[in-house]
Amino acid sequence: IFGYTADVLYQMTFMEITHPDDLGKNMEFREQSLRGEIDRYTMEKRYRRGDGDYVWANLSASVLRDHKGAATGFIAVIEDISARLAAEDALKEREAKLSRIFDHAAVVIALADKHGTYIDVNAAFSSLLGYSREELIGNSPQLITHPDDHQKCIDFIDDANAGRTNEQD
Repeated sequence: IFGYTADVLYQMTFMEITHPDDLGKNMEFREQSLRGEIDRYTMEKRYRRGDGDYVWANLSASVLRDHKGAATGFIAVIEDISARLAAEDALKEREAKLSRIFDHAAVVIALADKHGTYIDVNAAFSSLLGYSREELIGNSPQLITHPDDHQKCIDFIDDANAGRTNEQD
């Protein structure tokens, strides 16, 4: 994870390889552990690698105590979480892209739950119907459907939930 040899790491402290922005929080947890306020802590933090780059890791640390309860050291488990954070960033970027597509699509789009209640609608849908997005979300299609067509709407929702489609309607 760190890109140092074991011999080099043995000569270093965790403070030397902790990103400056993460050191304060790490030191606070360490001091709370030494005072006996907490037995262990977990945090996501950055470590400086041997090549100068930083790697994100999840640190789980527990204080070690002797038979009298005095702190004698710490045991730590460090897990590289760089891949997970990169995947989360990629997912956020994809969600933002899909959100922009949804919001700016020229066609009407509405998302509904299994009961038919609108959970999201795009601007084209709102504009076509003359309702704001806020007015539509949380309401059912019956809000915008002529009363004579309510049963057809209910049947459509039931068919969709059952996996049946009727492309003629």
